[in-house]
Amino acid sequence: MDKLIEFAKKGYADSMAELGYRYLFGEDIEQNFELAHEWLSKAAEKGDPNGLYNLGYMYAEGMGVETDYEKAYDLTLEAAHGGHTLALEMFEEFMQKDPQNEEYLNDAVLITELAVMYLTSDTEKKKFKKARALLTRAALMGYVKAMFHLGLMYQKGEGTRKNYKKAREWYEQAAALNDAGAMVNLGIMYNDGQGVKKNIDKAIELYEKAAELNEVDAMFNLAAMYSEGEGVEKNIDKAREWLKKAANLGDPDAMFHLAFLDGKVKGLNNDD
Repeated sequence: MDKLIEFAKKGYADSMAELGYRYLFGEDIEQNFELAHEWLSKAAEKGDPNGLYNLGYMYAEGMGVETDYEKAYDLTLEAAHGGHTLALEMFEEFMQKDPQNEEYLNDAVLITELAVMYLTSDTEKKKFKKARALLTRAALMGYVKAMFHLGLMYQKGEGTRKNYKKAREWYEQAAALNDAGAMVNLGIMYNDGQGVKKNIDKAIELYEKAAELNEVDAMFNLAAMYSEGEGVEKNIDKAREWLKKAANLGDPDAMFHLAFLDGKVKGLNNDD
């Protein structure tokens, strides 16, 4: 608990939200609505989904504050926009009761997060068809995250037949809007010749654009190409350069491979 309080005081949003939650329900600490409200509010100000959701819960239930359903609704919606599962399930229920409600259907962020929840569900019956319909609607509204996930569905054949043409089209639209993830996946398509003519130069170009946006997967892919000489001339210095950039952004895999490349992981790169 001391560590949690320490991190909350340092300004870590997830720690603020967790501390607020514990004060709210008296978990491993004496229940204190005033402190719960204080820490949850701080977390919510930083956009933490858990902080937003639990602060909304306080207002909905009147826990230490005057009941305010409008404020509770707004906070819960913001939490849903951040991908909070319980908040999304609440709005899913609202939409089931009122499926033609344009306020929900025209909220590109909300329906995209719902779709992502359907795609990442632990249940056996993932709602692929519904997810694709919601993503298509949001993508047509110009929401880049929806474009990316729609491209991913078609590239991987999740809940639909693989369709590299559609995947490429959605990735290209997202990449044009500076979505680094779409650039990486489009680069993979060119690198592997998925629905397009294999083009290593194009793949590298896309990876480098994504890397400029601090996308560590792009840096890692570039490092792998140069370290193994996959489609390019082997260049350990360039591989190290890209791994170092990814490692500086805190990527643990890049840190490990950089250490391996530099011979700092004992015994791993010994031939005997």
